Amino acid sequence: MSKDSSRYIFIFIFLATIVVGLWYGSTVYMASIYASLGDRGVAGDQFGAINALFSGLAFAGLITTLLLQRKELEMQREELKLTREEHKGAKKQLENQNESLSKQNFERTFFDMLRLHHTIVDGLRFGKTENQREGRVVFNILCNNFTSIYTRNTSNKNLNIDILKSSYNTFFESNGWQIGHYFRNLYRIVKYIDEQKISNKDFYIGILRAQLSSNELFLLFYNGASDLGEKKFKPLIEKYSLLENITLTKIEHPHVELRFYKKSAFGDDNVDQYFS
Repeated sequence: MSKDSSRYIFIFIFLATIVVGLWYGSTVYMASIYASLGDRGVAGDQFGAINALFSGLAFAGLITTLLLQRKELEMQREELKLTREEHKGAKKQLENQNESLSKQNFERTFFDMLRLHHTIVDGLRFGKTENQREGRVVFNILCNNFTSIYTRNTSNKNLNIDILKSSYNTFFESNGWQIGHYFRNLYRIVKYIDEQKISNKDFYIGILRAQLSSNELFLLFYNGASDLGEKKFKPLIEKYSLLENITLTKIEHPHVELRFYKKSAFGDDNVDQYFS
């Protein structure tokens, strides 16, 4: 109990003691000097001022009670304020813990998907047993195969997106068993990052982008522009600049072909000359 509350209680008890003492004393006094009740009534009328005093004291007691109640209400409001602040701090701490846990879960899944990406790359095979090529070097062979088809289809023709799509479809019919799984997994990694409620998505996209060789980016360029990637993968390629590190010299007609994408797919400052 606070000092102010104790003081108010002391004042109230003191006043109440005086009132009770005066009442009891006057009763005893009147009984001792007046034998009959009538005489006591007449004498009592002479003490009207005392009644007024008692009423005043009662009013003072009421004021004291109200002051005590006001003080208690102020203390309760202060306690509620402190309680709300404690709850707010606890809520913030819980949010931080949940955010940290969510980030840990995200990173665990992200790096597991990256490991799967490398496993898929390492599992690529091309050619017969005695001359078989394995792993990332297979992308070099696949790039040459696509370039051969694409060059043949664009010979003596005006290059356009339909020729690109037709060429990639022909290429994928023969090589899809090799790279279909690769591009589906790569798309899932980018989509997984995109769906997360994290503030630094570009950081993880940068980690993923660093895993892609120039030949992988070359095929990604045509896969994203083809019928297979145009609707789902291409918007993510443009959103996160997945082709930022592509070797432009590998593209035969960059002034035409790069326009099949938004400039953001390559990093806005890297390809200005091709979009001017």
